[in-house]
Amino acid sequence: MESFAEMRVLIAGMARSGRACARVLLEEGATPVLYDSKPIQSLENGGELEKLIAAGAADRLGVEVQRALAGCDLVVTSPGVPLAAPILREAKVPVWGEIELGYRLC
Repeated sequence: MESFAEMRVLIAGMARSGRACARVLLEEGATPVLYDSKPIQSLENGGELEKLIAAGAADRLGVEVQRALAGCDLVVTSPGVPLAAPILREAKVPVWGEIELGYRLC
């Protein structure tokens, strides 16, 4: 199993699976960087994003792509994020799907 401790992992897409990914990464000692092209007020999440931020996740919701990617070691993308999305095209670090992350945590 890989160690994600002290890594900054941008999670692209804050629907249900992106939020679950953030919870797992917090448990692994990583800093999840929450990213979605929409600001937090536009996302349906039942307050879960605020809880993740309070637990140590970084809020990059609705910010420009380069600012969101700054300092990140890895990008993990949710299934609903198009492969042509600017956040994925402009990443200069590895980009994994959630399945890859899950595999590496096993």
